[in-house]
Amino acid sequence: MTHYVYKISYNNGMHYIGARSCKCLAIEDTKYQGSSKVIPNSIKCTGSKVILKEFSSREEAISYECDLHSEHNVALNPLYYNQVKQTSSKFDQQGCTADTHKHVASMAHKLRGRTAESHEYIAKANTKRKQYVGDNRTEAQKLGAIKVGDWNRGRKNPLKACKGSSNGGFNPWYYITPDGEYIEVHTVTKQDFAQTLGATARQLGHRFHYTNEHKRAGSRATKPLRGYTFGNIPKP
Repeated sequence: MTHYVYKISYNNGMHYIGARSCKCLAIEDTKYQGSSKVIPNSIKCTGSKVILKEFSSREEAISYECDLHSEHNVALNPLYYNQVKQTSSKFDQQGCTADTHKHVASMAHKLRGRTAESHEYIAKANTKRKQYVGDNRTEAQKLGAIKVGDWNRGRKNPLKACKGSSNGGFNPWYYITPDGEYIEVHTVTKQDFAQTLGATARQLGHRFHYTNEHKRAGSRATKPLRGYTFGNIPKP
């Protein structure tokens, strides 16, 4: 038996690394083009197989395949059709999900026609972009983020609502107590307020629905919301 590790490169820039055992010489095993079932049939015919190394036993071939899979991190590398990493007697399932087949097919379609220079350019661009994330941002980027946040919270643009709230997505609302006192709320969420009354967020949500859509009085509600009226403050 002949045991060898091979690499197949396709014209869309994708690759596949595998191990093979056959009764013929490795160089004569030209019809075998890998065992992966996720490679599109339209792409298989474009593959160029290279024999990387031959071995005297299957175990040695698998061991070398494991080393290459780890080196290129094929399970997570978008340039490889390998869905999992070979780990001698079993497969490393890292990165393999129910959507893996669909993802690999999608990546193959996106990568079709790209050259080696294109892949290198994209890799460098992604690396450069990741340099300016989180704490790695420049001072100008951090100040810009603060400015945008202030604008959304209304500090720079009072007409955009959310007064006194640190949450740019907060919508102010109001409630009227059983005694008739009208109170506007700009900092407390409806869910938190419901808990202070001993009610659930869903119960309070029903009261907003009746007030805003049907214009019904809050007195129709059951305890603990009986007598209260709730509503959203219209945006300016």
